[in-house]
Amino acid sequence: MSFYQIETWTLRDVAKAFGFKSTVQDPKDRKVVVPMFQRGLRWDKKRKQSFIESLEKGYPFGSLLFAKQQGINTYSVVDGLQRGSTVSEYYENPFGEDNISNINGAYLDAVRKILYPNSTTESLNASIETDILDYLHRIKKVDKVELFDLADELFEKHLDDSDTRDRYKLAKQIINALTPFIDESRQDYDDICNAPVPIVVYSGPLDQLSEIFKRINTQGIVLSDYDIFAATWSEKKYVIDDPKIVQKVIDKYMVLQQASFQIDGFDATQMALNKQLTAFELLFGLGKLWPEKYDCLKCDTEGKPDEINEISFLIVDACLSNSRSIADLHTTLQKYDVNQLILDIQEAILFVDKAIAIVGKFKGNRRKDTTLHSKYQIVSLIANTFREMYDASDLFNKRATWDNAFAKSYQQSILGHYVADVITNEWYDGGRAKIYQAINDHRFTEPIPRKQWELYIDTYYQRSMAENSQHERFSNPRNADSVVLNCVYVNVFSASDQLSTEKFDIEHLATKDRMRKLIKPYADLRLPVSCIANYCYLPENINRSKGEKTIYEDAGLTTALTNIEQKYSFTQASDFDWLYESYGANDKDKLVQNYQAYLDARFKIMRQKFLDFVCPSEQ
Repeated sequence: MSFYQIETWTLRDVAKAFGFKSTVQDPKDRKVVVPMFQRGLRWDKKRKQSFIESLEKGYPFGSLLFAKQQGINTYSVVDGLQRGSTVSEYYENPFGEDNISNINGAYLDAVRKILYPNSTTESLNASIETDILDYLHRIKKVDKVELFDLADELFEKHLDDSDTRDRYKLAKQIINALTPFIDESRQDYDDICNAPVPIVVYSGPLDQLSEIFKRINTQGIVLSDYDIFAATWSEKKYVIDDPKIVQKVIDKYMVLQQASFQIDGFDATQMALNKQLTAFELLFGLGKLWPEKYDCLKCDTEGKPDEINEISFLIVDACLSNSRSIADLHTTLQKYDVNQLILDIQEAILFVDKAIAIVGKFKGNRRKDTTLHSKYQIVSLIANTFREMYDASDLFNKRATWDNAFAKSYQQSILGHYVADVITNEWYDGGRAKIYQAINDHRFTEPIPRKQWELYIDTYYQRSMAENSQHERFSNPRNADSVVLNCVYVNVFSASDQLSTEKFDIEHLATKDRMRKLIKPYADLRLPVSCIANYCYLPENINRSKGEKTIYEDAGLTTALTNIEQKYSFTQASDFDWLYESYGANDKDKLVQNYQAYLDARFKIMRQKFLDFVCPSEQ
């Protein structure tokens, strides 16, 4: 028995049915709602504009798949949310910012010649276009355009009081120049709205929708794994203790509602009261909440409330499963008390967050709301910690091996591995598979011996020189540079330094301006100006006041130079004698040798301070 039939709607019909808050309702009283398993609105401005341009050119729209609810004229969108929502927005706001971003140059030329009859400067077109678009973006609808009003706005911005021309006549000329543009826009709008689109209407059992959604969206790389699993995890619900997790899910659905879509089966008040979430919703909520609670999880830029942050999926999967198949995670979760699981994982996250904070949230990074590590690296540390703390078969009791002595040594061990992995670029490539490899190898439980640390830091220094050899444009500090500096300075700064409100900059001791002038005469010379050995931390007030001067050239220092040398630069004035030598046309090799000797001498000091921190027991 077939549960499908094909209906032909116009895009205007689709827009009216989608936009349940539209000013004009579908005459057939059809309504399209969004199932809770649907992903959020994913298309950005560029993708929407490209889609509308395709419609204007008459390219195929493709079919939409709706599921008709029994006994009522309501349809659930199974496939086509992004296209349907874009059409709805266009229908309501054809002149909105997402739908029009440029105007044909011929119309701009015509307006320019009216406003500036004695000018041939075509660059004026850009400002005229901006002013016209500003007006259209405010008006939004084709039938609300008043060209007299637009002409007045153009007069205000482009004509001054010395222009004595008859404004009424000029307005008529501008109206005549732009009327064809408005007529064309209106015709394009009507053509798009009247374009037919096939609607595949499913009228079978609604409990099959999630499976249909999954099958459609696995025929090619259309959605992320997490978007598809949103549909496959839509059945079993869990009562969640933490209302903040539930609120993050509510926020996701509210984004769609605020965009004028109705979410089938969603009631914010009811969800807040009963706190019941599907597995996908639970992990979605954790993905939004955890990065707010724990600094170590701020690995990605904050997305919109309805965008998925995969880090929670990765963490839970790595803590519980060796399958590396997130698709099966909803089945795995059914074996556990999810509220206790959340508490245990959060305990592991907090342990790792505190363990790496000494270098991951050091004084010099405090102004940044970012991390120095990759998400796969931090997930591997958290999952390994969870597995050391708990046996998944008993979430209410820690392992017998997890005592104070082990926790203390393990904390030092994972801090060491954290530093080593950042400075060696261990997680530059690799993803989920590497997480499981690290966990199964138990690599984080064993401390790194001093000989290995010496190899790591020496290799890092050589790489820092090679990667930063530049002529005029010098690199900014990398994450690895920040981690090395943090390790170098952590034993130098006092507790009061750490607790103070003072801010620090990563600064070039041999400043970029000085080095640029030295290098410039030699066209083929590249020097590692942004090498780690030329970096130091300086208090912001010292660094900003001295500008491009070195610390030895700034006569206005408010901090004693000896204090700066001991605490920040680890140098003395004679270390920079080479900077003031006279270098002639044939002295390139001399400059290279002098600079290299300076770097080697300073790195020797930094190297010792680094090793004293990462392996203190072997000093």
